[in-house]
Order: sequence, then C-alpha cells, then structure tokens
Amino acid sequence: MADIEVYDDHQRDTPPGDWGNNEATVQNNERPRGAELVKAEIAAMPLGEVSSQMVDCAKVAIEKNLGSVELPPEFAAIAGVRIDDCGVFRGEIPDPDTITYGIEHSFNSSVERERVGKVGTFNTNNGTITYVDHLGRYYVAPSSTRLLDALISAGYAQDGNLHVYCSNGDMPADPKRIKQIFVAQEVARAIEVLGQLEQLGIDKSGDVAGLVERCNDIATPEGERVAGNTKLRQQQLRQFQQAMTRHGMRQEGALPPEVQEVEDAKEAVPDTSRW
Repeated sequence: MADIEVYDDHQRDTPPGDWGNNEATVQNNERPRGAELVKAEIAAMPLGEVSSQMVDCAKVAIEKNLGSVELPPEFAAIAGVRIDDCGVFRGEIPDPDTITYGIEHSFNSSVERERVGKVGTFNTNNGTITYVDHLGRYYVAPSSTRLLDALISAGYAQDGNLHVYCSNGDMPADPKRIKQIFVAQEVARAIEVLGQLEQLGIDKSGDVAGLVERCNDIATPEGERVAGNTKLRQQQLRQFQQAMTRHGMRQEGALPPEVQEVEDAKEAVPDTSRW
C-alpha cells in the first residue's frame, strides 16, 4: 500500500505516525483521508498504471473516508506484502489437481469482480490478515493487534466474507515477498512479546529498532528461522512454476516426445495417497 511504510520495494514510503497515544490520534486525524488521500496518490502515478477499476475503488474509498494505515517505522514490516499483482501459490509440491484447480499466479476473474466492493475491508484467519486498500490492492500480513488497530483507525471494517489469502498453506508467488512474510511474522511475534513484558514492568522496546536486521542475519535465532522457512517455500515456488510450465506445454502439445511419454506415464498411475 502506498500509504504504509512496508518492507516491500513495490511500495512508496510515507512518514509514519506514533502509535498508541493521544498525539498519534491527533496526527492521524490530520493526515489525508478520503478524496485528499486518493487524489494525491493517483495524481502521482503514471497514467499507464491507472485503470478504470482503480478509479472505481478510489470512489469507494472517498465514500468511506478511508485514511492511510499508520505504523511506526520499526513496526513497518507487519503491514505485510501486496499479492494481487503477483498472485499466490499452494505450499505443497504441485500435483495435477493443484495445477488444474488450485490457486495460480494471478487473481482470477471472480476476485476481480468483487475487488471494488471489498475496498476498505479486512478479515482474519489462522493468524493471518488480508485487507484491501483504498485503490483495491490486496495485502496479506501476520495478524497483530497493532495492525488491526491501525486498520480500524484508518476506517477499515471487517468483512467475514473476504477470503484470507496465505492462511492455509498458500504463499505469495514471488521469492522476495515470501521472505518478507516470514520477516513480518518475526516482527509481529516480537511485538506481542513486548506487550507481555510491559505487563511485567520490563521495557525492551529499544531492541525493536534492529529487529529486521536481525531477521536478515542467519547467525541470529530470528534470521535462522527466516532463512530456513524462506528456503523451503522458495523451493516449493520453483517446483510450482516448473509444474505450471510443463502443464501449459502439455496442453499445447509442445513437450518433447520423450518428456511427453514420461508425463503421460505419471498421469496414468493412480494417486492412492488420496484414497
């Protein structure tokens, strides 16, 4: 989202606001909302990036008077990553059913049709949040109190019918964003622990500033977890992409004869694991 400082090169930064105090409320009320927010952002975009659907989404954002989702810079990672421009994939090793009926790289037409009506909404499932911003862009993030409060403060409302992506084994179909999701999970976990420590009178908020750097350092526990999870899911993404390529070539009859023979033999063997 252009109005969140996120751990994602696809987005632009915005000055963060403080969270959780009266000054933050005043700051948030002074920040652009509704028409001012969407007009400023669309005006800064190249014309080729603006679609009629985006304009329709902007109209809904104006009606709802949506604001930007404010997070302190040290917590920016928990805003998550955008997924509607890259799609998602299932986490397991692909099989013909996954390829034919599963989630592919781009959003399908049914999601495109509902996009405008989902502007300014969010939903949660299995520790994950999906939300749709003021221009109709879909984001996924770890569920956290801070992000939920920021969404509600910006005028977002929960929609129980909004599908929560990346909450049942699927992941962004982009290697970089896979890592960003795991970094976000570590930051979200640390934020929850900080809250618990505060209840005991222990202040470790000073450790937050370097948390993202620690997640990128494999010598730290956080970095080791991020690296291990990222490597596994990136490998699964490569397998998925290869399987999708073979499936497309098979449909077009473009596989070499010797490869086609092997693929046909695989499909002729029943998958008893599902029986």
